[in-house]
Amino acid sequence: MRGCSPRALCSRRSYGDNLECGKHIQAPAEQTVTLLFTQFNLEANSDYLRVFDGPDANAPSLGEFTGDSTPPLISSTGRDMFVQFTTDHGNYGITSAGSHEDPGFYVSERAPAC
Repeated sequence: MRGCSPRALCSRRSYGDNLECGKHIQAPAEQTVTLLFTQFNLEANSDYLRVFDGPDANAPSLGEFTGDSTPPLISSTGRDMFVQFTTDHGNYGITSAGSHEDPGFYVSERAPAC
């Protein structure tokens, strides 16, 4: 999607304005996707991370997250998950955010248990 790259999402300085980024994650056949958030700090009620249980944003929602509360583990019901990151025109609320001085989010995909 426009204005977005992995580098932009993972910057240690900040993340961009007016982003609308999407990432389709697909597990191997017969497996699911589970996301583990290790850090989360978005401008509350202005920038959002939305997670969907399918290949795109038309799939059922698994959650919408904003602010600095770390989301729980999120798992898909099938092999597809779509993650959408949307920001507004100014990230004013995250220049000094208490103990979360690193704006943005870090997430890893957890492998399914054997």
